Amino acid sequence: MWPCLLSAAENEAHKRNCRYVHLNTHSFQAVEFYERNGYQKAGELTNLPPGHSKYLLWKELSDDEAGNVGDGFE
Repeated sequence: MWPCLLSAAENEAHKRNCRYVHLNTHSFQAVEFYERNGYQKAGELTNLPPGHSKYLLWKELSDDEAGNVGDGFE
């Protein structure tokens, strides 16, 4: 489900001529999933919530990558 949702969001952003996507996630959520799908960490707030981090991630959308999202579970 998540890979399809991410792909749909990236495709819609591409249709609207967006060049970048950015999002927030926590260390106990989906950081590795997003990194496997081309996102890079741009910032980290440590100990938010206590014992974890909150991350800002971003990705540049290119014509080659539009809709090319793997399942992230390999």
